[in-house]
Amino acid sequence: MMLEFLNSYPNAVSLDQPEYARQFPRGKDKADFLLFGQEVICEVKDKFNVNMPRQVERVWATRNRAPESILRDVSRPIIKDLHDAARQIRDTREVLALPESCGLVILENHVPGTLSSAA
Repeated sequence: MMLEFLNSYPNAVSLDQPEYARQFPRGKDKADFLLFGQEVICEVKDKFNVNMPRQVERVWATRNRAPESILRDVSRPIIKDLHDAARQIRDTREVLALPESCGLVILENHVPGTLSSAA
């Protein structure tokens, strides 16, 4: 849903366009969009398949752990996405020479409603 919106939003430019794709050397990852000119570098991460019951069961099986490590282990897929997005934004900022641009990560939840906070 968010990708569809950004692809049609007049203040968003997709970095998948050929003129941008050619600028990124091997080993440098690009973000998804530039917003508002080049003021914001945006990366969208879609969550479709977080198996939260499996994550919780796996963590629960290793009792006697500190609460911080339990939280980290349960949220590991989201943390990984955030690290990947930060790298993509950092590489895009460097390759396109946009040191003053800010980064924006959008995490869109596509996990079934029974596992969502809205349920």
